[in-house]
Amino acid sequence: MPLIVMCGIPLSGKTYQTNRLKEYFEEKHNLKPIIISSDTKLKEIKRNVLFGDSKMERELRGWLKSEVERHLVADNLVVLDANNYIKGFRYELYCSSKERKTTHCVIEVVVTDEDIAWKRNIDSAEDPSLDSYDRQTFDALVQRYEKPQTTSRWDSPLFVIDGSSHDMPFDDINAALYQRQAPKPNLSTQSPALSSTNCLYELDSKTQQVVRDVHKCIQSGQLKNIVIPDSRQTLNLNKSLSAAELNKMRRLFISYTKLHPISDDQMIGTLFVQFINKSV
Repeated sequence: MPLIVMCGIPLSGKTYQTNRLKEYFEEKHNLKPIIISSDTKLKEIKRNVLFGDSKMERELRGWLKSEVERHLVADNLVVLDANNYIKGFRYELYCSSKERKTTHCVIEVVVTDEDIAWKRNIDSAEDPSLDSYDRQTFDALVQRYEKPQTTSRWDSPLFVIDGSSHDMPFDDINAALYQRQAPKPNLSTQSPALSSTNCLYELDSKTQQVVRDVHKCIQSGQLKNIVIPDSRQTLNLNKSLSAAELNKMRRLFISYTKLHPISDDQMIGTLFVQFINKSV
C-alpha cells in the first residue's frame, strides 16, 4: 500500500506523468494504482473560485488527505495527483503513510519555464469544456509553491522529472516503493490500538478495584508491602496518596495501555501495581 505524492505548479504535467505511472505499474507489475486527483473536486467548483478562498482550499486538502488514508490499505498503490505545493501538507501525507507502516515517495513535475505552463493554460481555455486559471490565481499558486527538498524526510525519496519528458525512472520509483523498508512509526503518528469491548471493560473494572484496595490500605495506615488480590506484585508507597491521585494514575495507565495493549487480561492488576510503584 505505498503512496506516491505528485507535486508541481499548475499545468506542469502532473496528470500526464501520473497516467504514465499508472500504465507502467499495470503493464509491468500487474498492479492497479488508485489515482486520487484534485480534478474530482475541481469539476464541482471552479478552480479560480476554490483557490481564491482559503477555507475552500483547506477543505480540498482535507478531502485529498482523507481519500489517501481511506485507500492506503491492503495492497493498494495510491497516487495523489494534485499541486501539493504546501510542505506542511506533504508532511501530513508522510505521517499518514508512516502510521500505516508503508513506503512513500515524492515526484516533483517541473517545467523549464513557467511560461510553458501558462501557455498550456491558455490553450486549455480555448476548450469550453475545460476549466482554466485566470492569471491572478495562476501566479498566486506559482508564488506559493514550496519546492520539495531531499533533505526533508517527508520529501524523500524525491524524483524530479520534466513534465513533458518521456524519460521517467520507473524502475527506481518501483524500487523506492517496494524494495526498501518502510520507516517505523513514532508513537505520535500511531493511532491508539483498538481493544475489544470486553478488554476495555476488564481494564476499567480491574483498575478501579486496585484503586479501591490501595485506598483502603492507605486509610488504615499501611504504605509498605500492600498485597493486592488481583496482583502478583506488592505495592510499596513512600507517601500517602489521595483517591484523586490514585485515579489520576489510573487514567494515565489506561491511556498508556491503549498504545501498548495488554495481551493477557490476568496481568492488568499486576501491571497497574507496577505502574503505581514506578510513579511514586
